Amino acid sequence: MVKTSLKTSTKKVIALLLVVIMTLSLGVTAYAAEPTNYDDYIKVTDEIVESIVVEWAEYVSPGRSFDVSAIYDYYDQNDQLIGYSVSVTSNGIPYGYVLLDFFRENMISEFVIEENVVNICETALAELQSNTRVNDLNGRNADMSSVKLHKCLPLTPAVSVEVGGTELYAIGDEITSRDEYKSLSSSIGVSVINQSAIADSIDNPPAIYDPNSENETTYGHCGDVMLRSIPTGYTAVDADTRLKSPKSFSQSWAENNTGSYACAIIAALNIMYQNSCLLDNDSVKTYDWLWDETGTKETTSSKNDTSSDIVYGSTTIGKIAPAIVKLAKQLGKSNSSYTSVSNPTYQTYKSAVKTGKSGVLEFGVTVKTDSGTERQGHSVSVVGFRSDKDSSSTIHQYIIVADGWGSFRYMELSAIDFTDKAGATISIG
Repeated sequence: MVKTSLKTSTKKVIALLLVVIMTLSLGVTAYAAEPTNYDDYIKVTDEIVESIVVEWAEYVSPGRSFDVSAIYDYYDQNDQLIGYSVSVTSNGIPYGYVLLDFFRENMISEFVIEENVVNICETALAELQSNTRVNDLNGRNADMSSVKLHKCLPLTPAVSVEVGGTELYAIGDEITSRDEYKSLSSSIGVSVINQSAIADSIDNPPAIYDPNSENETTYGHCGDVMLRSIPTGYTAVDADTRLKSPKSFSQSWAENNTGSYACAIIAALNIMYQNSCLLDNDSVKTYDWLWDETGTKETTSSKNDTSSDIVYGSTTIGKIAPAIVKLAKQLGKSNSSYTSVSNPTYQTYKSAVKTGKSGVLEFGVTVKTDSGTERQGHSVSVVGFRSDKDSSSTIHQYIIVADGWGSFRYMELSAIDFTDKAGATISIG
């Protein structure tokens, strides 16, 4: 399978991230899942935040200059500052946002870099302002200095602001009070998922991550992390839920119809097809357009393979969703948008599918080779989710993906030893 890799131009970004991690840690791990002693941390400067965000935006959209237009504080469910939601502009035009969470190993937890996209805080603020009369506040203006972002539901944070001395919260399309927000956020727990037992079955390959092992799990192929079916004897917890008319183009389709194959392009084409959004209503033309737009290039191994005329390509992580949305808008779907997620989980895709959004997962695993091991990358489109309980009452949470070879399979993200993973949720409309 083809690989995806970050460009060397990210070195400056990585260096900045390391500086921030060292600045924050002061003898403590800066990326604990949930911080317990906030007093051991210091607040980073606006200059550092701006440097990280501008460097990242310039990497995502090369050749364009960016400025930071607003920085909003980001709080966890314990009302502790953990990061910032940062708005960016390009030539004075709103150009998306970057969400930083300094208590995660990958502190860029979410971003959208696209023309005319505004910060989630600003979108929620407009909703709050339009509802002040409904909340008996007589249309009084919000205190802009009080705007805060809060962790809440996956892909649906809460935004709070003081209006006329009253603190209001926007959660999705709902306007609520602080008490109702606290009640909702306190009811959301993180389930501890036990790792699956290794089973001698083709549908349970013996490559499940062992959390007690000091060595990185090595797979035979990236396809080993996917299941063809749910193991016998499991009982459903979350029912099998899929997007309407999901599509799974295959590698053989691409090779026969285009003379090429790249898993990222197949994943993108799946999403365009299932949303009835094809260039000239033609799958091949759409595939070729996506190949060019994502900057997909023939791999070195493909160039060196003289036994085949098929061109095998790879592209940089993070290029799929922007290309999908760009083409969708060109085809008249003006309300199309995407959200990039640096460490997607089951809840990320469950929330997306429940609201009719498509998903992309890009990942790498370590595989065996004749000379040792290497990273192998793959990209898939996400079309659904389900969870099941085994005989010992352990819950297994699966996303349902179009695997790139023409079928739908299941991935238990918490049980896979990824070298890296990233994703996006996409709305076309």
